[in-house]
Amino acid sequence: MTSGHVTLDFTEAVITHPTLKLDIHVRSGAVKLMTTPGIVVDADDVAIGSGGVRVKAPWGSDVAVRLRIEVTGRVGSGHFVARPRYRTFWQWLTRQPKPYAAATR
Repeated sequence: MTSGHVTLDFTEAVITHPTLKLDIHVRSGAVKLMTTPGIVVDADDVAIGSGGVRVKAPWGSDVAVRLRIEVTGRVGSGHFVARPRYRTFWQWLTRQPKPYAAATR
């Protein structure tokens, strides 16, 4: 991809292998991975020219790993983000639990 934004949603993925290797090459833009408890993202090999890499896993290390995503490649100007799905405005307003909170219990 030369420029733009890509979202890869793994929240409802059927996991058949323990490891997934992603090789990303972006000149400018953003790559976003949506994760759930049990998905570990390793983005240590992503080179960023101008921007940042952020991997957020708020469920802790006590959750069993179902899938390990190893990300390599380069983002020239932009961001790489791996995080759980946010609540909708209505879910937040009515104080419903976060989508991943039920899976970690």
